[in-house]
Amino acid sequence: MSALSSFLHFLIGKVTMRIEEASQELKTNVNEFYRSMGYHSGWSDNEQAYCFLAGNVVKGCVKVEKVHGVHMLRGMYLEKNLQSKGFGTLLIKHIEPVLNEATSYCLPFSHLSEFYAQIGFEKIPSESLPDFLITRFKKYQEMGHKIIAMKRKKIPL
Repeated sequence: MSALSSFLHFLIGKVTMRIEEASQELKTNVNEFYRSMGYHSGWSDNEQAYCFLAGNVVKGCVKVEKVHGVHMLRGMYLEKNLQSKGFGTLLIKHIEPVLNEATSYCLPFSHLSEFYAQIGFEKIPSESLPDFLITRFKKYQEMGHKIIAMKRKKIPL
């Protein structure tokens, strides 16, 4: 777990960025970032947030929700200027040790299946999701989101 507490620093232009597990002190910043990205959900109390930060400015974020004995990867967003440049891969690989703790699920946009596959997520039929996620999956589809269901097995230590 030491990788989770360590900072990863990146130099982008003249701005130093780091990845870290966000503290509660950053909750307002994280929620403002999500709103600016058009994401429908903020950072709730049963989630851990991991962020790309430039100072206290959130440049990217992903959350891991721990619920019903599984982990749910949620809200993976990066600022537009960081997309398709490897930063999402750095962020998702940073949280891989957390995902190793339990079976994990995600409901990504369908065009991102290969992105999530790089850390072991596999596409599954939505009917095989846990009941609480089937409900969430259907809700997102009703909202017009083109999503898929994906699962990643727990990786024992």
